[in-house]
Formats: sequence, C-alpha cells, structure tokens
Amino acid sequence: QLDSAINENSKQINSGMSNSSQRTQQLQNDYKSMQSKMLQSNQMDWEQKESLEQMMKRQMDLKTNMENIKQRFEEQMQQSEQKKYSDNLKEKQEEMKQQLDNLLNKELEEQMKVLKELMEKLNKEDAMEAMQRLEQENKLFKMDMERMQDLMKKREMQMRMEDMANN
Repeated sequence: QLDSAINENSKQINSGMSNSSQRTQQLQNDYKSMQSKMLQSNQMDWEQKESLEQMMKRQMDLKTNMENIKQRFEEQMQQSEQKKYSDNLKEKQEEMKQQLDNLLNKELEEQMKVLKELMEKLNKEDAMEAMQRLEQENKLFKMDMERMQDLMKKREMQMRMEDMANN
C-alpha cells in the first residue's frame, strides 16, 4: 500500500513536471512574440499590456503547479522515510527538495518581479530590456526544470532498485 502511494505520487510529480515544462515553453514563445511586437511599435499599447497580463496569469499558474509538485514531493519523502532506503538516496531527495525550493522561490519569483516591472514600464527600450531578461530567466528555469525531471527519474529508479534489494 505504501508502495502504491509512493508510485502514485511519482506519477503526479512526473506529470506535473512535464506540464510545467510545457507551460515554460509556452511562456518562452510568448516572450519572443512580445519582443517582436515591441520592436514594431513605438510604445506599449493596450494589446501589449493585455498580452503581459496573460503572461502574468500563465506565470502564476506555473507557480501554482510548481507548488503542487513540491507538496507531492514532500509527501513522497515522508512516505519513503518508512522504507529502508540508503542514506545516499535520502541525501539526493534532500538536494532535490532544495532545488525545488530554489526553482519556486528564486527563479519563478524573479520572473514574476520582472513581469510586474515590465507592466509598469511605458518606455519601449526599458520594456525591451526587461523582456529579454525575462526570456533569459525563463530559459534558465526551463533548463533547471528539465534537469530536475531527470533527477526525479533517476531517484525513482534508485528507489525501485533498493526496494528489490530489500525484499
């Protein structure tokens, strides 16, 4: 029963990670599209501000999704404490938890801050600079997400191997 709870959480985490990865890619596309629109006009117009608000909403959705992943991961860590996993695996889990915290609290927060700044800027040059910074932040976030996904898969594999060895 504990195994099925851990497996269910793994499925939810993996699904959430790939969902977040897709959302991040969508935001990346939005940022590029917004930059080209900004290059074509002299100032921020109503449509661009509307697009920024949509991006902000997507960014909030991404943050919520990441918070859910983190919660699932923490539940899974608690469940796995009842099993006799190696110290190595426990250390990896702790590192992954810290990386999730970093993704949520530093990287996503920074992107939210830049988006808010962008919405307040009417000056095209400042807005373009902020947009490029946002695109860069998003790229880094996506790379970290992909690395996190790989780590999750490796951890799952190690958990299975240790389960087999312990049975």
